[in-house]
Amino acid sequence: MNNNKSLAPFAYTYQNLLQSIIKKYPTSVKPRNFPLKYEIINYSMGFTVDNISIYSEKHAKAFPMTFALAELCWILSGSDKVHPLLKPLDKYSVDGLLIGAYGKRLLNLIPIAIYKLVSDIDTRQCVLPIFQSGDLIFKHPDIPCNTQLQFIIRDNRLNMTVTSRSSDILTGLPIDAFQWQCLFHLILNELNEIMHNIIKPGIICYNIGSLHMYSADVPMFEQFVYSSNSKKYEHNISIYQTYSNARDRSVSKFPNAKNISNLLEIIDVGSFTQINSIQEIFRNRVHKISRDAM
Repeated sequence: MNNNKSLAPFAYTYQNLLQSIIKKYPTSVKPRNFPLKYEIINYSMGFTVDNISIYSEKHAKAFPMTFALAELCWILSGSDKVHPLLKPLDKYSVDGLLIGAYGKRLLNLIPIAIYKLVSDIDTRQCVLPIFQSGDLIFKHPDIPCNTQLQFIIRDNRLNMTVTSRSSDILTGLPIDAFQWQCLFHLILNELNEIMHNIIKPGIICYNIGSLHMYSADVPMFEQFVYSSNSKKYEHNISIYQTYSNARDRSVSKFPNAKNISNLLEIIDVGSFTQINSIQEIFRNRVHKISRDAM
């Protein structure tokens, strides 16, 4: 897990997956009566996470930066209420609530995870479960696709393993990978404040039960134009930029993004009505709790 010399950032890994791997796995299955065109069972991949890497296809559906940032803020708020900027999630809600909301299930565990990593740097027990037994028993529309996160420090490098039962390669995986990279760096920063900057970024490893593409998305997929210069599609973002800078960068790189300034007022996080940075949300929800536990 610590050998990242042969690995690349997410954008490079993702382009290879789209361009040369997914087409090797045609299928005819129809889960929930939605036909799949391609499906890989038990797919694993790893990528470096020195920076936050995203992939955007300019000639097809660009990476939805507005939605991705909005959902990240929503996750970090710990809310299970659908926000107006997250309308695509409405179809998974019950009376305006998302039963499987990641933030609701993860946020209280993150300070405990930080404490466990600090108190036992070699621990293998830092596992944050997302999927719950009720998801298997009770029928609801928001069954979490990502089922657990694990953090391991080896050779003074933080590594993260994401386990996913199901991942849509076009509309799910890019957004999830962005959000988990952001969470990774937020936790890494917390660790280094406590441990005096001794921990470096390692890798993120993804284990996916079903990596797939829906038949309905094939026309969009066929519009993708690949380049021998992979950097054309890679955009690195620092989680430590101020939120306004991140917003400005997003507007310049993704001119089709709309209402991005509204992200400054996206989520009610207690006494905060203005969110000046992604890091600020995290620090005010997690930072104090993790310090009090030390």
